Amino acid sequence: MQNRGTDEYIKAIIFLKDQVDIEALDAKLYASKATPQERAFIVITTLQEKANSTQKNLLAYFEQKKSERAVFSFQNFWVINAIAIQAKKSVFEELIKSSDISAMDLDVETYLDAPKALRSGDEPEGKESVEPGLRIINAHLLWQMGITGNGVIVMGEDTGVRHTHVAIAARWRGNFAPANQAWFDPAGGTTTPSDCDGHGTHTVGTMVGRSAAGDTVGVAPDAQWIAAKTICSGNSVSNHIAAFQWAMNPDGNAGTITDMPAAINNSWYEPSTVNECNGEFRNLFNAVEAAGIAIVFSAGNSGPNASTITMPKNINTDEVNVLAVGAIDGAQWLNGSSNPIASFSSRGPSTCGGTGSLLIKPEVSAPGVNVRSSYGSGDNSYSNLDGTSMAAPHVAGAVALLKSAFPSLTGHQIKMALYETARDLGAAGEDNNYGRGLIDVYAAYNLLASGPGYPSNPVPENGATNVPLTASPTVSWLNPEGTTKATLYFSTDMNAVATMNGSAVVKTGSLFNNYQSPAPLTFGTTYYWRVNVSDGTDSTIGGVWSFAAIPPPAPVAPTNVNAAWTGANNEVTVNWTTPTTNVHGYNITVDSSVVFMNGNTRLGKVNGTANQFITSGIPTGIHVFSVVAYDSNYASAPTSTPGTGIGIFANQYKRSVNKPIVSLQNTLDTVFVPAMEAEVVKVIVQLDTIIHTWDGDLDIYLRAPDGTEVELTTDNGSSGDNYIGTIFDDDAPTSITTGTAPFTGTFKPEQPLSNLIGKQTAGSWVLRVYDDASGDNGTLYGWTLTLITSGVIPVEMSAFNVSANGKDVNLSWSTATETNNLGFDVERSAGNGSFEKIGFVKGNGTTTESKTYTYNDANLAAGKYTYRLKQIDLNGEATYSNEVEVSVDLPTEYGMSQNYPNPFNPSTIINFALPVESKVTIKVFDAIGQEVATIVNSSLPAGNHTANFEASKYNSGLYVYSINAEGVDGKKFSKTMKMMLLK
Repeated sequence: MQNRGTDEYIKAIIFLKDQVDIEALDAKLYASKATPQERAFIVITTLQEKANSTQKNLLAYFEQKKSERAVFSFQNFWVINAIAIQAKKSVFEELIKSSDISAMDLDVETYLDAPKALRSGDEPEGKESVEPGLRIINAHLLWQMGITGNGVIVMGEDTGVRHTHVAIAARWRGNFAPANQAWFDPAGGTTTPSDCDGHGTHTVGTMVGRSAAGDTVGVAPDAQWIAAKTICSGNSVSNHIAAFQWAMNPDGNAGTITDMPAAINNSWYEPSTVNECNGEFRNLFNAVEAAGIAIVFSAGNSGPNASTITMPKNINTDEVNVLAVGAIDGAQWLNGSSNPIASFSSRGPSTCGGTGSLLIKPEVSAPGVNVRSSYGSGDNSYSNLDGTSMAAPHVAGAVALLKSAFPSLTGHQIKMALYETARDLGAAGEDNNYGRGLIDVYAAYNLLASGPGYPSNPVPENGATNVPLTASPTVSWLNPEGTTKATLYFSTDMNAVATMNGSAVVKTGSLFNNYQSPAPLTFGTTYYWRVNVSDGTDSTIGGVWSFAAIPPPAPVAPTNVNAAWTGANNEVTVNWTTPTTNVHGYNITVDSSVVFMNGNTRLGKVNGTANQFITSGIPTGIHVFSVVAYDSNYASAPTSTPGTGIGIFANQYKRSVNKPIVSLQNTLDTVFVPAMEAEVVKVIVQLDTIIHTWDGDLDIYLRAPDGTEVELTTDNGSSGDNYIGTIFDDDAPTSITTGTAPFTGTFKPEQPLSNLIGKQTAGSWVLRVYDDASGDNGTLYGWTLTLITSGVIPVEMSAFNVSANGKDVNLSWSTATETNNLGFDVERSAGNGSFEKIGFVKGNGTTTESKTYTYNDANLAAGKYTYRLKQIDLNGEATYSNEVEVSVDLPTEYGMSQNYPNPFNPSTIINFALPVESKVTIKVFDAIGQEVATIVNSSLPAGNHTANFEASKYNSGLYVYSINAEGVDGKKFSKTMKMMLLK
């Protein structure tokens, strides 16, 4: 802080001296055999009480300093007794004197353990596939026993999550609980998940991913997920603290645990930690684990040298806290290699010291090379990534599987089972490449399981759907040999079964293998059940099974839905064929039908079997009308169909002008309609404002693009003044010839606008106002043309913008509506060259909502580029957008930026800019000024350039890099910067 200005706000974290002895509390809870719910409540409330009782004076002081503008902001925590603050230097100088404070650290930036490689990994041709890494850790063997993660939550603390991706959308916790219990964005404050990078979506996919088609990329495919966006969203230590605190109590009720994750997956590091081994991170992680949650970290991608585990993962409170995960190449392991370690995987030993197992890092390993999961620009995109951050979610997912089988165990106990049963790789015994070895979730299950074995052969089959509604439904199973007692949990409440709540027990006692429910199943309901068995000595906890009853007998969807515009007031008539059977084929009589517009706007209801609905005042635009039929009497269950509908297109062109109306002359104004495959079925013209002192002099016409002209009004209104909001519509009951000035309201024109029916819409539509007498003048201020057509534009583009940002070009475009839109090819032309496809962005099918799309064209050379979009329909037809040109400019001055990443190991990137062709040298020096490398020594053209410094053969420490450039124009440039090699 010494080098900071007096008026500069500094971000820091204040740690209070009085902290809960969390390790002692944790040991006490294990000794007392506290239940998971008791453990979480005691840990959370103890931490909260400590913070509440010790922070009051400091918080009051910060409030006072905030009013004096010496403090900009502050946030207090209870997960560790600390306060994050943004304040001026003078505040910290005062705080140094406080006896309540043990330490003050800068609230510094944290970084992503970025993947080492990315490859495309689209959905396989063989659906219902399982990624090899899941089989390598034997997750599939637990699935076969019905252990799939039901009733368990996992959490990703990462770059966010694309929650609409098909592999994970159905299992976002926010589908079942308030969004603020399933998504946390400490910097942005957003309420809906998003991913700024794609990394977080990939790791969540590895934990829980499975598409509706059965493409399984996740270890625990029936677990739910929550997430915190702490990377590329205000990457700071305080945001990680806030995320861990939120994870311990998402619903704000310390007495509940159904909202807590079983495991938190982390793929980040903090390179400038001052006291990694005994500082704030140790206390933070110990508190989270004491609450029962398993913390899992990627070991880092800084290998293969020794002690390259990135901070703060060297912490070694015990053998598995903090659990750092190394990466193996699964393909090598499947081919028989006993040493499949990934070269990039960070190695131990821990820099926090210790002896024996405590010194060894990582703790375990998992597949981390060519791992396929949810990643990319669309909801169906997949990619294969390399990194220890691909390995860690395999372990977090394994924790979820085991938690669903053993809900009374803590995350620490489950991690110990994975640690104890890991398969040894490389040199015999635990080592600093693999830790204990490759995890085996099935072996861990067998270590934890006791009793006679696992119940099997559930009827109905686990995951069954469309189970019939019988008067006395029965479930049955096969007990393992030696079983003497069984306990059956059966409920529609998944959490009650998963946590083995007593309310879900329906039968217990001596040996039985079936259960007959006293009440029939209900339509469309999912039932959860598990069987725990005992042989008189030990017990086995069964997995959670489920089945879904037959859906409600809704009527089949109405057919032949059509809609037509009729009447002067935007009247619409919707017709349909009313269904006579339900989805199970039984004859029914529909009670009522409800008509919707655009999916969710309810227009009204008709009773009985009526099949027509008329309404007015519909706004212009593309509208989809749907009909939902109801049969509330069948089986006493109100049911409804999904809607079906038809699109109607009406486009409104509004002109605001200021054109004089001169005696004995024409005043013309034109609306240009872009090309579209559509024919006119109706035209409405509105004279928004015409000011004229003698309406009887005015002749007003509308001329179509093909030259057909319709007389709207001629010499009407006598000596009256003005046309204000005057609508011409063939369906109006009143003719303009019978009206009086000033003309307002809706009138039938003198000649029918229906003369324009069947005309093509594309081209110039002209309003012609002729003043056929002298002596009076006026002004045309505005008019509106409404064209209702028989065809719908496949995609109505509302904006297409292209902008240069350094070496990148950012494209963004919006659609007002879409019909059968497969997506957009992005095409680029360099200079005067031909267009080539550079990417594809998936469309939204059919929608009446405005949609926005983006695409980034990166690392371009300087020059002019032209872009266009090729919009492709589902039937393969295509339409091109207008072309937009953009210049990627040459740098205007010399420059060299800070290397990235920094600190680094083993390589880093240096970017530099040349405004003209130049002779360039970039050299690297060690801390005492000795030259160690020349990484650039050549003449280079003007532009933005990148140099790579490979430092695998150099020692850790501070290095200096320097550029010297001389341009062809004689100008010279030099600059020196520092970087840190950290092995």
